[in-house]
Amino acid sequence: MSAGRGQVHLGDLVRAIVALEVTEVDTAMEIARVLGLSTAADSCQPEGTSARTPPAADPDEPGGTRDESPAVVSAPVPPPREADGGCTLLVLREPSPGSGLVVAAESDGVDVQRLLDSGSRDGAPEPVWPERWAPGVMFAATSTDVIGRVLDERALVRGVADRGLVRTLPFRARPTTRLGIQLLLDGGESMRPFRFDQRWLRQLADAVVGRDRVEVLRFQGTPWRGVRAVGRRVPVAYRAPAAGTPVVLVSDLGLRRLPFSAAAAAGSTEWRDWIDAVRRAGCPVVCLTPYEARAHPWALRRRVAMVPLDRRTSIRAARRETRRAGEGVRR
Repeated sequence: MSAGRGQVHLGDLVRAIVALEVTEVDTAMEIARVLGLSTAADSCQPEGTSARTPPAADPDEPGGTRDESPAVVSAPVPPPREADGGCTLLVLREPSPGSGLVVAAESDGVDVQRLLDSGSRDGAPEPVWPERWAPGVMFAATSTDVIGRVLDERALVRGVADRGLVRTLPFRARPTTRLGIQLLLDGGESMRPFRFDQRWLRQLADAVVGRDRVEVLRFQGTPWRGVRAVGRRVPVAYRAPAAGTPVVLVSDLGLRRLPFSAAAAAGSTEWRDWIDAVRRAGCPVVCLTPYEARAHPWALRRRVAMVPLDRRTSIRAARRETRRAGEGVRR
């Protein structure tokens, strides 16, 4: 398998599937053949020889015996999983020692369909926030303060103590999500490892804020480069929501720029200009980041509420951040 291009591994197939955005099993198997990999069905018919190795008899069948000879035996053919008889198992092939046969190097193989699935079949990853207070953290990150109906006794006492003229009764502010949110999901290369977290956060936002009050948009780079609504492929120009509506980002704000990404990844200057424009529109900006807040530049931290996707994040810390970022936003 070293034809001047180096040895091809299974990771090369995974990178090709991700780069080409392959979603069909047949296409993925064809790419595997181009890379020098093969399906289990191919390994059952060795190339470069006319000899056929008889398949081992099933010991569970009557009269079946297991071949104990030292000869190399090809991997058993798994039953087809598709209606057309296609096989979805992929195995690496390499020449057997002292023989011209090409046999399966792994008997179990790798499921191509699993490579195409965005989630894990063995179990979902652990949520970024503990389930018992995850709704509270999401509420703190997506809520805004409005004047309630409960009298603020402390403010009233301070006003009287200062011998000021009390013209109106002060009421306490209370958090609410009735204004809804605009949820922006970063689809850049650096956020690909956090796709499951984005889906989980979207479902959590629907449950806390209300599905009819959550506007979900996807983008790459920054939202200024265009956003896509759910089910749409063509990007459109970004528009800020109504004044007072929180804009919630699930992004690293260009913190982890991959090598050779060039202009595909946005820098802190572009992010700062976009955030300033959104704040001038009267919308506070909250960033749900997979990294610590202090890892981001200060120019962004002072403009955005940073809520880390970390199991140590508390409701009080998230609430404190959103209140800080909401100060100075034009209402």
